[in-house]
Amino acid sequence: DIRAHIQPNGLRRTLFFAGKGGVGKTVASCVTAVWLARQGYKTLLLTTDPAAHLGDVLDSPVEDEVTAIGEQPNMWAVKIDPKAASETYKARILADARQRGRPESAIKVMEEELNSPCTEEMAAFDKFIEYASQDEWQVVVFDTAPTGHTLRLLELPVDWSQQIDVKVFASVDASTADDAAKQHFGQVIEMMR
Repeated sequence: DIRAHIQPNGLRRTLFFAGKGGVGKTVASCVTAVWLARQGYKTLLLTTDPAAHLGDVLDSPVEDEVTAIGEQPNMWAVKIDPKAASETYKARILADARQRGRPESAIKVMEEELNSPCTEEMAAFDKFIEYASQDEWQVVVFDTAPTGHTLRLLELPVDWSQQIDVKVFASVDASTADDAAKQHFGQVIEMMR
């Protein structure tokens, strides 16, 4: 019975709908999320796919902030905007470095590092982790982008962990924060398994 694989059964459930473009991931994820919400589970449907049409399928606007879905009780959705997430992510990292009194030369190096191609993906994944780890959801349904993008996104734990490991200007406080971030990240990855 498929229900045993998608219902939370006392634990938060994270469901991924993945595959190549055009195979019906968005429709399948929307139908599953609606069904779970109707069963009484607080359900968040999210996507990082810039081409996703969650709003069209659900007949309700889906933006880059968590939004209740029409008259559907127990259901919310969000479309993570990778570019907006990236800007927020960069600003947070740089503000933290400035608050810690890093020299401007270190800030410049960090800015250059944050302009790497994977920063946008890391920021989107960071946003996904933020939503997936919130206690208010019993089920998080993830309508993924096409396979290549999703595989890259799921490789980020290694990239992200390595980025933390190689920070040149870390202090004891930053090291402690990084250890906490790694632990939190590991917990989210374990939850997704």
